[in-house]
Amino acid sequence: MPELEMYGLTWRRLTPADEAAAEALVERCHAADAGPSAVSTFGAHRFGSKHCAAIGGFVGEQLVAAVTVVPAASYQPVIGYVDPGYRGRGLGGAVLDWGLREAGGASEIQTRVLTPGAQALFESRGFALTTAEDTMTLTLTRSAPMAAPELPAGFTLRRWRDGTASEFWMAHTTIFTGDDSAAASEVWKGWELVLSRTYEDEIHSSLLAYAPDGTPAAIVLAYEGTIYQAATAAQWRRRGLGRALVLGASAHYQAEVDAQYPEDTDDTLVDVTFDALVAGSTAFFERLGFRHTAREASFRPGR
Repeated sequence: MPELEMYGLTWRRLTPADEAAAEALVERCHAADAGPSAVSTFGAHRFGSKHCAAIGGFVGEQLVAAVTVVPAASYQPVIGYVDPGYRGRGLGGAVLDWGLREAGGASEIQTRVLTPGAQALFESRGFALTTAEDTMTLTLTRSAPMAAPELPAGFTLRRWRDGTASEFWMAHTTIFTGDDSAAASEVWKGWELVLSRTYEDEIHSSLLAYAPDGTPAAIVLAYEGTIYQAATAAQWRRRGLGRALVLGASAHYQAEVDAQYPEDTDDTLVDVTFDALVAGSTAFFERLGFRHTAREASFRPGR
């Protein structure tokens, strides 16, 4: 790797034995770019997998820069990290260029935490944003528990534990798709994640609101502090149902956490992830007190 020698690091191919070093690098980068609440080592295994082409730059035993190319049938994902203490030296561009050369023409740059600097770097290589998912976080303080908002008059509330999985599924399908059976099959993909999780010691805070006429009006699917989907039927929008259910599910989760762990003094965090390219979502959650935590994104060669 002679093209990387100028950076003063020790470069080599990464192996499964480097997975712990890759996890540490990913943690440091996520903590710097998105804050402690967004720290994750998701995807670190790709830097040591025998199925991926990955290189890393070391200072002593510490991995401070790495990039991996994941084999795929079409566009090959290219994922890279540079330690916050070693940025501003051209390392990001160097490891990215190595990954793009390794992937060949059909490559896709992926990042778990998109920063303005990273986006500028990707665009400088002729890549354009194709997908983006935002994660926002609501912090609930232990000393001031949240009270669940009241529903508008005439609407009734069902909690996950009060109903059945099939009831929630049918209501979810109706709200999202109406009578569109083809769309219903697509909705199942998002629903299945929550539907399949029914462990007694874990917290389901999903909520369902029925309209005065008895039809499903709004739903929030929430599990273990993550809001997976939220929707209000078109005829019942702009009545505060979405706000009431999102905050209600958050309050329910906080109450359950407090009851299960009375000795814990940490704040309760509720996360939501959504398509960042859909207009209005960010503003809605900001009004409820959520703050932007991270943006996961992918870039492909610009058209």
